[in-house]
Amino acid sequence: MKKEIIKIPDIGADSVEVIEICVAPGDEVAAEDSLVVLESDKASMEVPSPMAGKVLAIKLSEGDSVAEGDVILELEVAGEAAAAEPEPESAPEAEAPAAAEVAAAAEPAAAAAGAPSVELIAVPDIGGGDGVEVIEVCVAEGDDIDEGDSLVVLESDKASMEVPAPKAGKVLSLKIAVGDKAGEGTPILELEVAGASAAAAPTPAAPAAEKPAPAAPAPKQPAAAPSTSTAPAARANGSAAAVYAGPAVRKLAREFSIELVEVSGSGPKGRIVKEDLQRYVKQLVENRGAAPVGGGAIPAVPEVDFAKFGEVDVQPLSKLH
Repeated sequence: MKKEIIKIPDIGADSVEVIEICVAPGDEVAAEDSLVVLESDKASMEVPSPMAGKVLAIKLSEGDSVAEGDVILELEVAGEAAAAEPEPESAPEAEAPAAAEVAAAAEPAAAAAGAPSVELIAVPDIGGGDGVEVIEVCVAEGDDIDEGDSLVVLESDKASMEVPAPKAGKVLSLKIAVGDKAGEGTPILELEVAGASAAAAPTPAAPAAEKPAPAAPAPKQPAAAPSTSTAPAARANGSAAAVYAGPAVRKLAREFSIELVEVSGSGPKGRIVKEDLQRYVKQLVENRGAAPVGGGAIPAVPEVDFAKFGEVDVQPLSKLH
């Protein structure tokens, strides 16, 4: 057996926060299993294991700030399967995110009036990756989203990451689809933003009669309310944007046909973790005799009188049955 030191790969940022540790000492992990979840001001991302093995020691904690090259854990791997740790690919110097340039160009027009403005939301700086795959689109045309809601999930050979909305608004049209290749500056969607938020930048002095103009978008606020992260609202509109979960959890939910809007998250900031899915499935199994609650629930099976077929011997069953 051989020990390997697993480190943070190139994540396109100087310092990000560890918001979740997905393994513990003694765990057996497979290649591509999630080790930790990192969060920056641009996206959340899971760091997968580059190889299979047994976790010997964890070298970081939740809340730590980490960067490329920081040690995650020590991994014990089979001698033949062990390979030299891949050198992180050199990434060009990060340039100013194209999304910020698009937003800056759109703000002067929005500031001119209290009416809603249309902005093009693009993929931000993702660490030099020019061709990462879109594995999930989290919103649909017509959805009302809040700032920070997940728009798309991208996956490279190093990590999976969610791209959050830079501001609240209504999705007018999608410019990207599952399976597409994306890089910095690739358009994601067109967003209709309320004029009040777009007009936050200082504007030239205006006559007193025009000062009440920013209040015009006020009727738009009730429309955005259903997209808050409260569980009843999320169930009402069924929007995936209201769910805070990583790619691995979303994939597991799809495999079990679970609607994530029905699951309560227990992770940091209400994030849904794998244990929440396991708890939800266990609850469904325990309540399988009750009326279905939706989202993968097992429908009630009508009682059958088997005595009419002959002698019956009733035996208790475990929950696994």
